[in-house]
Amino acid sequence: MKPHVLLIFLSLMALCGCTGDHKGKIDNEITFTATHPRQGNLFDSIHDLRLREITGKDSIELLAVHHVVAQGEAVEQILYLDRSAARLDKFRLESNGFGPMEFDSGILRHNPLPAMNGSYVQVFSYKGQYIMANVGDQVNSEQMVVTDSAIVWIPNGFNFLYYKSGQQSGNIVTYVVADEQRKSTDTIQIKMLGGSYNLQLWHWPHEYGSNYVMMMPIENLGNVPEINAHNNKSMDGNMDVTFDRINYDSIMNSK
Repeated sequence: MKPHVLLIFLSLMALCGCTGDHKGKIDNEITFTATHPRQGNLFDSIHDLRLREITGKDSIELLAVHHVVAQGEAVEQILYLDRSAARLDKFRLESNGFGPMEFDSGILRHNPLPAMNGSYVQVFSYKGQYIMANVGDQVNSEQMVVTDSAIVWIPNGFNFLYYKSGQQSGNIVTYVVADEQRKSTDTIQIKMLGGSYNLQLWHWPHEYGSNYVMMMPIENLGNVPEINAHNNKSMDGNMDVTFDRINYDSIMNSK
């Protein structure tokens, strides 16, 4: 191919690559890494005033800022740790909203292990520290409120799990509960891990495998930060967060 023909061919290929259809794709344009919460290019790279207001507080540790193109729109995303005490208010309000419940002896049974009564919030391990998480619909710290007459599971709403039985053997608590919407029952195993946070490992064994969540009593959450993701479009938004891998089976089965 002659040199001038090759040059024209390469120019046409470059133009095609620039004008292709990007609809439905998300392309990272630039990613900034953390230096200081409010110094350097990390904070300065935030353009949206609402996002700057969120991250301009002393309790905020900014982790990442992403500028991406999603379906042809420029989207600004931030990821940060929140260490303010105010973030716990929603959990306290929810847990305080369940006083003594109506009790029908023909349907409900009292909690056979009243010492478990309390509110517990799911935590994750992130770079060696325990945190709460709110980075979108898929990763969100759920709450379990153990009351006299039901375990209230608060994922995105309220799900009442009514007691069938309960027993404790050593540091293992086992509940059998029934969902208010189903006739089938679930078994919940809770292992008391203790330590300064009084951690608990909640386990739902089932035929397809098992589900684990690490829970912490709400009164011990004061020093635990929350990781959050926001964007300039819907304000709440997912960002990829790599949490520490934990061998839950090993923890559950250890002596």
